[in-house]
Amino acid sequence: MTLRSVLIGLFFIALTSFIVSWAELVTGQIMIGFLQLPAVVVALLFALILINKLLKRLTKPLTPQELAVIFIMMLVAL
Repeated sequence: MTLRSVLIGLFFIALTSFIVSWAELVTGQIMIGFLQLPAVVVALLFALILINKLLKRLTKPLTPQELAVIFIMMLVAL
């Protein structure tokens, strides 16, 4: 676990909380926070992996361990 993965994880926790809150409170019809494997977390992880692949040439890419830390942080926060 690196500082970089924790900081990115905190950003994705905030993003996950915002998306779930908006979906459940504003629309009032979608209950995506009750799923065992929330689609929001999986979609954000997929987006993070794509961004990681695209930015590989510019910066040091995230390791699988760092991606796992970010994924687990998002799951626990939800």
